[in-house]
Amino acid sequence: MSVYLTMLQQLKHTNKQFVAACNGTEKLVTITNITDDAVTLEGVDSSCRYDLHFTQVVIVGVKSS
Repeated sequence: MSVYLTMLQQLKHTNKQFVAACNGTEKLVTITNITDDAVTLEGVDSSCRYDLHFTQVVIVGVKSS
């Protein structure tokens, strides 16, 4: 398993919010599901949902507490 996929699984497990690049803009998201190599991101303040291969997940930053 890749180190990056393991990191995404840790973000999901801790329900961590992070900023991802989606459709040319930055969105605050959480990971709601990981199945094999597929990752589902959901917008925190919206109903946006992104189903991506884990290599397509681009993390821009992490939301500070």
